[in-house]
Amino acid sequence: MANKNTSNISNEDKQKEMDNMKNEIKSFITLLIDFNDSNSTNLNKIIQTDLFSAQVTTDSPENKANNIKSAIENRLAHADLSNCEKQLKISYNISEDINLIIKKVEFDPITDVNRANDSSASKGVSFEFIDPITKNKLDTTFCDSTPTPISIPFKKSERIKMDLYQKATTVKSFLDLYNSNSPGYHSRCFKTTQFDTGADVSLNYKRTNMFQNQTISCNADCIYEGLDDNKYVKCNCNSTSGKEISNTGNDESFDPLPKMNYDIVMCYYETYTDVIENMLYKN
Repeated sequence: MANKNTSNISNEDKQKEMDNMKNEIKSFITLLIDFNDSNSTNLNKIIQTDLFSAQVTTDSPENKANNIKSAIENRLAHADLSNCEKQLKISYNISEDINLIIKKVEFDPITDVNRANDSSASKGVSFEFIDPITKNKLDTTFCDSTPTPISIPFKKSERIKMDLYQKATTVKSFLDLYNSNSPGYHSRCFKTTQFDTGADVSLNYKRTNMFQNQTISCNADCIYEGLDDNKYVKCNCNSTSGKEISNTGNDESFDPLPKMNYDIVMCYYETYTDVIENMLYKN
């Protein structure tokens, strides 16, 4: 019998095969859960392989800080799932005293045909909630309207200039060095100074000297909200049900703008505010 020619398989069929494999792995992880520990404040199990990583825990207040610390130590994603858990308890009429089991699984981007060739793609993380009493997986579509902050490691973290990034975001919230959509790169209305000298800089200077020629973004229904001190990408997601959340970084550069300040007339409010602040400072 001839072997099946895998080169003729469509990307859609390849992804279906990969998704089947992922579901088998997730089911296997569930088999390893000791449901007797579900209400324990020490529940925190981590599995790591070359293909996937998993963390099984609860979101109890006593357990939360330790879980995040453990995730960061192992370069795993972490999320604030408390609002989703509250919504699930309401939807399923589960007591507030019960700690739902949270199963977090992260797969290498090679398991996603859309991200397999992206050298900057992070692992794709997904979450499942399990009722420790019935041992059933809960339907997280009940949380689709609940914003969920998720922090995921950036794959090429060595390229991030954290000291410079922190200076920029501390002084100017509208200037993210790794987000080309930041308002500070698109309008002369946002006054910016050099971090070391305090001298005013032009819009072109910000676009060519401050922007790091790489834009970081989150996928799915998520919005990029910057970086944290651990070089994790902060994503705010409106839906996590059945989706893998990830981030990536794309090379990007700005074209120079004409030197003419044709849009300065649109900056009346910002200019007025600067004048008032300078007058108050001098007095």
